[in-house]
Amino acid sequence: MQKFSLKEAADTLSDVADSEEYFRFYYDRQENEFSNISQEDVNDIDDDDYDETEFDPDLVEWINSSAVADERYIMIQKDDLPDSYQVRVDFADEINNQTLQGILQRARPYRHFLDYVQKHDLANRWYAYEAAGYAQAARDWARGYDLQYQEDMQ
Repeated sequence: MQKFSLKEAADTLSDVADSEEYFRFYYDRQENEFSNISQEDVNDIDDDDYDETEFDPDLVEWINSSAVADERYIMIQKDDLPDSYQVRVDFADEINNQTLQGILQRARPYRHFLDYVQKHDLANRWYAYEAAGYAQAARDWARGYDLQYQEDMQ
């Protein structure tokens, strides 16, 4: 069984978090790769004049079946991700920053959170913490599907 890159999996989970559900992300066990397909392409698959050579017929069949996983493909869903608000709360708690903890209680906490960490020279620390969270989520996701990965996080 081939191992996939944990870094690539973590990056894909990050993309899923940022995608606003416009894309469907999946892992192809046969090709040992992560990929995505846009909702527009998914909708086009159902059109009568759709060119089936554009996507692998197995992928088309799997997407139309609405399955989360099969022997070849595994859908990566938002449920596979850590709660982004809780990750920010945990970061603020870990660095014991009262101001940052308060920001997370205000309106529009994500924007204010990022503004604060950038303004107070915490951005590198935050992004490293966030990357570690996605890496752990990728490990958990892989274990859930009995997949092997290469530990290549820096």
